[in-house]
Amino acid sequence: MNEKDKSKFITAKDLIVIAGLVVFAVFCILTSDNVRSSKLSVEILLKGEVEETIDLSEAGDGRTVVVNNVVVEVSRSGAKIISSTCSDKLCVNSGEINKAGELIYCAPQGVLVRIVGKYSVDAVAF
Repeated sequence: MNEKDKSKFITAKDLIVIAGLVVFAVFCILTSDNVRSSKLSVEILLKGEVEETIDLSEAGDGRTVVVNNVVVEVSRSGAKIISSTCSDKLCVNSGEINKAGELIYCAPQGVLVRIVGKYSVDAVAF
């Protein structure tokens, strides 16, 4: 290698590739779809029929809905079943849901609580 080759570590082609990667990264950031940016709502169903739909952004600090002896609390952060007359309480112990596609089902009472909205990921691993 001569002195002229050693002084050129970054060529014009390298700069074009770097600029292309930067443009691609900015495009990905601007077009990415965050879960919280999409409009999410909670649907409460009784035996397959929608009883109530609540927009999470309009739920405030907490709104309580009672369907077939199942008490559902809906807030801006998500939804959870806080009490039920079922014997095993699996629905109560399942905690809060807050992403599109998540659900809580109280089988003995026939109550389903689910988050509906646009999915922002292809798959979720638990």
